[in-house]
This record gives sequence, structure tokens and C-alpha cells, in this order.
Amino acid sequence: MPPGQKTTTPDVKKAAAMSTGKSTATPQVAQPGIAPNRTAITMQAQQTLDLLHQRLTDVEARVTNNANAFLAQAQSQPLQAMAQSSPDLRNQLPTLIASLQKAATMTQASQNTRSQALSNVRAKLQSLMQSKT
Repeated sequence: MPPGQKTTTPDVKKAAAMSTGKSTATPQVAQPGIAPNRTAITMQAQQTLDLLHQRLTDVEARVTNNANAFLAQAQSQPLQAMAQSSPDLRNQLPTLIASLQKAATMTQASQNTRSQALSNVRAKLQSLMQSKT
């Protein structure tokens, strides 16, 4: 380099790479460990999905059980008699029951939708795991 000319950072890096025999180009060669890493990541994703699915299924089962228990209680003779003696309860009970029935229906629909989505994700993960690159 002629005297008085400044060196820039990229020039310094190129010179250092050339003096060590290293290339500054990014290698485009596939790494041999990619397939095992892909398999491990895919299996971890499947395990995580299964765990989430199980937890959501448990929560939804509790929602359904509690909703059904409340609906049975709301239709019992003692609660119906109490509703007749309380104007607030008499006015709000039908709305509460309808809301609870809707929540139970939506919970079931959510389970069905999630099961379909989970099947699709599993198939895609399986495809990813089996792909070569």
C-alpha cells in the first residue's frame, strides 16, 4: 500500500484472511450435522405440541365438566325456587345458562379445530424431518 493511503476495515479483514489462507466468502456447503439437528428440533417441536395439546384438553375437560355441573344445578328445583324469589337471579339466570351453554359448545368446537390443526402440523413436521435439505 502506498504511503499516506488509509486502510479501511474491510481491507484489513481481507488482508488478514489472505495472510492466513482463509477465504472471506461464506461457505455454501451443507453441514453434516443438519439432518440430526433437524430431527432433534422436529422431535422437540412434536413433544411440545403434544404437551400443549394435553394441557389444553385437560383445561377444556374441566370447563365442560364444570359447565355441565352448573347447568344441572341451575335446572334443579331448589335453584329454580330461589330464582322465583329473587328478581335479579330470575332475570339473570337464563342469560347465564345460555352463556354457559355457548361456552361449552365453543369449547367442543375449539377441541375439534385444534385436533385438525395439530394433525396438519404433525404432518408438516414429519415431512420436514424426512426432507434431505
